[in-house]
Amino acid sequence: MGACAVTLGLPPFLLANCWLELTAGLRLEWGAQHSATAMLPLTSLVLGAMLWPIPALVAIAAWSRVESSTLESFPGLRAGSLLRHVLWPATAAGSGFAALLSLFLAAS
Repeated sequence: MGACAVTLGLPPFLLANCWLELTAGLRLEWGAQHSATAMLPLTSLVLGAMLWPIPALVAIAAWSRVESSTLESFPGLRAGSLLRHVLWPATAAGSGFAALLSLFLAAS
């Protein structure tokens, strides 16, 4: 929760300036035309680094509503099964909202 608060509290220009500084050499070497298409994955990475707390907070809120009796009724569940049968269905309802909100914030 603390990492989410710190990341949301960072000003967006800080991540953008860090990205520009880290990729300055590549952008100069590749040229403007090639650089525009090659930097799309890095741009997505920067936006993901800036907006990951939104889906994380939605997932934490959904997982806090899972009752302990639900977890106790499935004693044989391990990591993958627990995620697939208990945690993902609890998070699925809010994940669409989190994705839409993250998309709108990234687009702005």
